[in-house]
Amino acid sequence: MPRPAVVLLSKSPAVDNCKTRIAQVLTYQEANRLQEALIHDILSHVLNSAHYDLWVSAPSRQSLEYFTRFTSRLLVQKGHDLGEKMQHLTEFFLAGDYQKVILIGSDMPLMTVSLLIQAIESLDQHECVLGPALDGGYYLIGLRRILASVFSDIPWGSCTVLQNTMQVLERCAASYGLLSPHRDVDTWSDVMAYAQHPFIARHAPQFAEWLRLRCLVS
Repeated sequence: MPRPAVVLLSKSPAVDNCKTRIAQVLTYQEANRLQEALIHDILSHVLNSAHYDLWVSAPSRQSLEYFTRFTSRLLVQKGHDLGEKMQHLTEFFLAGDYQKVILIGSDMPLMTVSLLIQAIESLDQHECVLGPALDGGYYLIGLRRILASVFSDIPWGSCTVLQNTMQVLERCAASYGLLSPHRDVDTWSDVMAYAQHPFIARHAPQFAEWLRLRCLVS
């Protein structure tokens, strides 16, 4: 049986305009450095595992060049919005050699192999698995069959993304499991919340160093 696919969707801190929702507080360079720190911390945890194949998907071929230092499993994103991009990725993998696909972002610094294994195991019992984010979205979605409707007509970036997605799944009579909730780094309040996290230096050392250089942690 093939291993599941885990796909990291991310912008490149080398060429893309990252963390635009924090742009009012940070400079372009600071926001991209934050993105770089998060990418390195997450990939340091999840890149090398025998439980799945890790892929990276970025907005363009130029964006993907940044990620060649981590892996050769690279895909350009296709679609106009986040929903179309995720739909294309799930269809690409599930129509190919994979029976399970997990999509994650590059903005949840507490991502671990253990959490990904929980998601993979949840798909043994459910058709979909979701990792709830504290802002009402989700930091992870996994599927074992193509469900294009979960990516259609969702108000991306709103506080109802998770709720709307679960409603779609229920209308489709598709079973789903939920992982433990975690905080994404999307806004300045998220940054400040992680600055107070007691274990952030252990879980995400580069993010913690980014916080320290800005005098947000000691």
